[in-house]
Amino acid sequence: MVGFNPHDVGKLTTTKDQFGYVLCYLPHHPRAQKSGYVPRAHLVMENQLCRSLQPHEKVWHINNNPEDDTETNLSMTRPRVLPVLTCPVCGKKFQQMNQRVRYCSTECAHVDSHRCKWPSKERLQWLVWSMPTEDVGAKLGVSGKAVEKWCKKLGVNKPGRGYWAKVHAGTISGRNPYKEPKD
Repeated sequence: MVGFNPHDVGKLTTTKDQFGYVLCYLPHHPRAQKSGYVPRAHLVMENQLCRSLQPHEKVWHINNNPEDDTETNLSMTRPRVLPVLTCPVCGKKFQQMNQRVRYCSTECAHVDSHRCKWPSKERLQWLVWSMPTEDVGAKLGVSGKAVEKWCKKLGVNKPGRGYWAKVHAGTISGRNPYKEPKD
C-alpha cells in the first residue's frame, strides 16, 4: 500500500505470525490474508518502491530476522524462469520446480526407481534353480539378497543352503526340475 509510513506502526494493530513476522491489520489491502493482516515487510517494501507488490514478487529479510523490517534489511526477488523438462518415463513435458525433480509425477518416479524389470514368477523360479542366487542377481543387475526377497514375495521355491556347493562338488546333479518358460 503506497503511502504507508513504516514509522506509523503504532497507529496500526499488529501481531506476529507463527514464524515471528510482524503483521499489520489492513483488511482492505490487496495482499491481505483472510484474517485481514499484511506482513509489515510487504508494506515497507511497497513504500520503498512507491508501488504495490505484484503477486509473483517475494520480500525476504537479508539478516533472516523477521522482526527487522528496515528498508536496508529487505530485498525483493522475482521467481526464476523454470526449465521445461521431458519425463524420461512417459515423455510428458513439465516445469522443473527444483533441481532434484526429474519426473513429471510421483508415479513416474516410482516406475523408474526400480533397478530392474523383474521376471515372471515362473521365469524367476527357473532362474534360481539354474544358477546360484548371486549369479541371478548379477544377471538382473541387483544383489543376491534382492533376488531372495523377490522370491519370498512371490512364493518361489529356492534350492536349500549349500545346494550349489554340492552341485560343484559333484555329489548331486544340478538338473533343473523346472522347464524354461517361454516368456
